[in-house]
Amino acid sequence: AWRDPEPKPSYDVIIVGSARSHLDGRLLGVLSVLAEQFGCPYQRGVLIDVRLTHDQLASATAATRATVTRALGQLRRRGAIWTVNSRAGRRLCLDEVHAHDHA
Repeated sequence: AWRDPEPKPSYDVIIVGSARSHLDGRLLGVLSVLAEQFGCPYQRGVLIDVRLTHDQLASATAATRATVTRALGQLRRRGAIWTVNSRAGRRLCLDEVHAHDHA
């Protein structure tokens, strides 16, 4: 059997990482627009005072709900977003760095 002496590099990790960062940008862009339209100042950012589902965010960013859920988790860990419980239900907050960034 013939063997290739030099294995080809795997670009899967690069592509997945790139796609994820593009989704992060799309999510932050959508959240920034929503913060501008429905936001009110809150602690170190803007409270988006509208009910958002992961399905709605997935539709707005051309992603799956599961992928949006993972991306939101990563954005939470980075401190770009956080969740607040209010009388009206759970709401997302966008940090002030991203609140006015329509990437």
